[in-house]
Amino acid sequence: MSQKKISNNIASALSIKGYNVTGSQCLSKFHGMKRTYKSIKDHNVKSGNNPRSWPYMEVMESLLDERPFMLPLAIACSSYISSNRSTSNNTSSTSSKENTSKIAASIIQSRELAEKNREQRHKEKMEFRKEMLDIMKKMLDK
Repeated sequence: MSQKKISNNIASALSIKGYNVTGSQCLSKFHGMKRTYKSIKDHNVKSGNNPRSWPYMEVMESLLDERPFMLPLAIACSSYISSNRSTSNNTSSTSSKENTSKIAASIIQSRELAEKNREQRHKEKMEFRKEMLDIMKKMLDK
């Protein structure tokens, strides 16, 4: 079920209770609450910060805590062992090495092409300047 349908269902349930809201208003409110939840969660994780609280924190944790977008992309700690994420096997690491080497080769190729183009532009500019200098010399000789 899409977010739009879910927010429309929530809006209809709220209208039965006497609240006049639309589905897009519900969706916007939820996105704002999700942003606040993520902000508070990030704030509370940082060392030295006073913990912030929010009346909806427990409800939002029950809804969002295990979602992939809430997990950090990387943790700068050598003792951290990820229990939630699967470890990669050798085939995926070799394919990532192949992808990395392909990307590196393409970067090298694009840099070589850029250097060649730069040299060509420099050569053309020097030829143009030489022609201009020759024209100026001819004008002075007259």
